[in-house]
Amino acid sequence: MMDIGLSANKALDPDSLFESVYLYGDVHFTKRDGLGSIEMDITTESAVIYPKEEKVETDKFGVIKTPDSKTSGVGIIADINNGYVKILSKAKRLSFDENKVGQIQGDKLIYNMESKTWKILKKSSDDASEIKERVKTILKTRTKK
Repeated sequence: MMDIGLSANKALDPDSLFESVYLYGDVHFTKRDGLGSIEMDITTESAVIYPKEEKVETDKFGVIKTPDSKTSGVGIIADINNGYVKILSKAKRLSFDENKVGQIQGDKLIYNMESKTWKILKKSSDDASEIKERVKTILKTRTKK
C-alpha cells in the first residue's frame, strides 16, 4: 500500500465537485511506500490535481527528488494510476550514489515508478500546451462565479 501526501498554500475547486483542484503557493506532493519511506517528492509553485485519476500536473518549473536523484524541469505530469512521471521540457537529472554522480539532460524525461528508472523521451506531443489550456479553463470558470 502506498501513501500520498499533498500540500499547498491555497487550493481552488472551481466546480465544487473535487474533479480538478488548482493548487498554488508552495505545492508539495510526496509519495511514500508501504513502509513510510519517501519514494518521490515533487515541489512546484502551482499544479492541478485530478483526485479520481490520481494525477498531478503543472506547466511550471518543478523539482522531483527520489532516493538517488534530483530531477528538474518545466512542466510535470505525475500519473500515479499509470505509474509514471514526465518532465515536459528543459529536463535535467542529477543522480548520486556512494561512489559517483551522474547527469542526464533532455527535452523530456520520463520516470517509471515500478522500475524506478528515468529515460529521455523524444518530443512527440505538446503536453505543456495542453496543461496550460486546462489551467486557463479552470481559472476562467472560477472568475465567472
